Amino acid sequence: MVRRVAAKRSVGGASVRPPPQRISARDDRDKPLVLPAIVRFAGLRFDYATASIDRLWSAYAGQDWTTFLPGLAAEGQQYELLARLADLDDPLDIDDVARAARRIGSALAGIDWWGACRIAGVCEANRFLFLAWAALQGINTEVMSLPHMFATGYAYMVDACEDVAALDLQLWTPPPTAGIPRWESADEARDFATALATMGRARPA
Repeated sequence: MVRRVAAKRSVGGASVRPPPQRISARDDRDKPLVLPAIVRFAGLRFDYATASIDRLWSAYAGQDWTTFLPGLAAEGQQYELLARLADLDDPLDIDDVARAARRIGSALAGIDWWGACRIAGVCEANRFLFLAWAALQGINTEVMSLPHMFATGYAYMVDACEDVAALDLQLWTPPPTAGIPRWESADEARDFATALATMGRARPA
């Protein structure tokens, strides 16, 4: 039985409501987040428009969480979040944003954030070989959804390795917590402004 739903999901403190779509009543939790969608985080609403697969794939390859929050949101909403981070009296911390962004990235990919980054990173580093392998398999990556891109990337890596168990361990083991960068409160506005600048969006005067 199929029904129309607008499944609300919690993504690292951010509630995500995809647009109504036809899905099985039994697989609501497992279905990847579909754009466009509405993301609520820290009392703010972000309207996510459809983004190109190439842009998102490159963001995963570079472990660039700023593409997901606030990068996919409307420009004015980005500045609202930046203002919150610049306010030293606001409890919102840039680490909170980074964690939520990674979880949103995981929801879009349909797999763990770090695994997605590693798969995209390997495929991008060997882009010609990856595309050539896909062509030999009769796979057209130009028309694939994001979850299918990751499945194809994983298949490419499995096909090229001798020890799948070791590959899986390498892909899906999260990095140690100590490896996650921290920000001091006084530096948050500067660091986040730099992150926005790398996306080509300077804060308006």
